[in-house]
Amino acid sequence: MGESVANDDRRDFYVEDGRVVFTAAFHLARGYCCRSGCRHCPYDQHVAAADDPSPEDVASK
Repeated sequence: MGESVANDDRRDFYVEDGRVVFTAAFHLARGYCCRSGCRHCPYDQHVAAADDPSPEDVASK
């Protein structure tokens, strides 16, 4: 798999073929879907619906 980085007791990402791949634990800790179609996205939709909060809305809470 390659290089990985741990944050506390969870692994946030690993590098595969020179690309950073974020884990589901990272996405859950971030708290919202980034709408990029991530491989390990734990959220139901990978493309945002019109009523989804934006990352800016989530960050301001």
